[in-house]
Amino acid sequence: MAFVSVAVPRTGAAPNVRAVGLRTCGLTSPAGRPARTGSGIPLPLLVPTTGPAAVSGRFALRMLGGLSLPPFPFFKNKEDPNRVPLSLECGYVFLAHPEKQTGEDAFFIEGNALGVFDGVGGSANRGVDPRLFSQSLAALTAERVAERGADKVVACLISAVEANPMAGASTAVVVGLDNVGRVFGVSLGDSGARIIRNGKVICRSKDQAHAFNAPYQLSDLDVSDTVAMGSNISSRVKEGDVLVLASDGLFDNVEEPELLALIAAADGDMVVAAETLGSTASDLSRRQDIDSPFAKAARKAGVRWRGGKMDDVTVLTARVVRDPENPALSVLSLLPEKGTEPDEDALVEM
Repeated sequence: MAFVSVAVPRTGAAPNVRAVGLRTCGLTSPAGRPARTGSGIPLPLLVPTTGPAAVSGRFALRMLGGLSLPPFPFFKNKEDPNRVPLSLECGYVFLAHPEKQTGEDAFFIEGNALGVFDGVGGSANRGVDPRLFSQSLAALTAERVAERGADKVVACLISAVEANPMAGASTAVVVGLDNVGRVFGVSLGDSGARIIRNGKVICRSKDQAHAFNAPYQLSDLDVSDTVAMGSNISSRVKEGDVLVLASDGLFDNVEEPELLALIAAADGDMVVAAETLGSTASDLSRRQDIDSPFAKAARKAGVRWRGGKMDDVTVLTARVVRDPENPALSVLSLLPEKGTEPDEDALVEM
């Protein structure tokens, strides 16, 4: 399979794509930032000539600044100037709904901040393309993080919600890591985060829902839920810890013990971890002979459901390391409009 890279406009979209184990994504400048296009926000995208909808890759991200988000903005942390700062070695994967040509999830990696957004399909009931809100929200949040720093990741999300011109709704989870070993962030709805140490979860976000299968969500409506209603993510981390951010396509289909086993089996390779988690979730979502986490939640809510739940699956994995050679990179996912093909003249072979 041949892979190509293309920067597409903010309102553009890509057909089903899959890229495995790539070290770069999109067109990048010498500083490690994506090349900007005339449309404003850079939207790098990996597009293969063939294959199902998916993208994945490997990145080492330098942690550039301290995080001063609640709940501990008043604590003073002295940093040893001679100590190599913490950084993240990351992998990612996106797999579209098995029965759809494109997906509604979006994600970004911007310096020391990560985020996953799951567009709410119900927006289509009011004539809205549910993909555009989540994609725009990811792009706007990443753009603000690039300008203000990852220590402002939650504030950047709030600002992005206010500035988002698209109609629709999305769940969200964002986190940032500072160079003294603290992770802060927030999740709203059923996109979530886990922090794993020595095979055990030491921190997990909490899902919020108005009712079964009706998660809290950010939207353009006056009755929208807000970032302030989200689940706070706050934890000290150290070398070797693993962060997992994902849409509900992962958590609805993969039990936590299996998630931990797959992370352990990857043996520190975050690309392998992300790909394995994503493919496992997608495979399980098609099966009717399993008692999935979603099926258990449905039963608890008095709803009949059998097997897994087919959905988009987005997974970001990140291992905490100390490496002076880690570059600061940017990754932003975006899918093009339905039925469109990328301009062949704009494609660059990897």
